[in-house]
Amino acid sequence: MGYVVGKIAEKKTTVWYIVAVVAALVIKIVGYYIAEAIIYGNWAAPAASIPGNVVQVVTAGVIVVPVAVGLRKTVLKQIGGARA
Repeated sequence: MGYVVGKIAEKKTTVWYIVAVVAALVIKIVGYYIAEAIIYGNWAAPAASIPGNVVQVVTAGVIVVPVAVGLRKTVLKQIGGARA
C-alpha cells in the first residue's frame, strides 16, 4: 500500500494526493478483507470490518493531505523552489 501511494503522490499535486488516499482505501479494504477471510475461514464475517477501515483511511486522508500540501509549500519556499 505504501509503495503505491508513494508512487502516485510523486506527482506532487493536491489532486494526486487525494487519488493516493483513495488508492490506499481500496488496497486496505481488499487486503484486510482477504486476510480476515483466511484467518476466520469465513468470507462473510470480514464485511463487518469494512466501515471501520473506511473511517480509518478517510480520517488519515483528512489529516495527511493538508499536512503534505503545507509541508511541500513550506519546504519549496525555504529552498527556493519554483512551484509550491
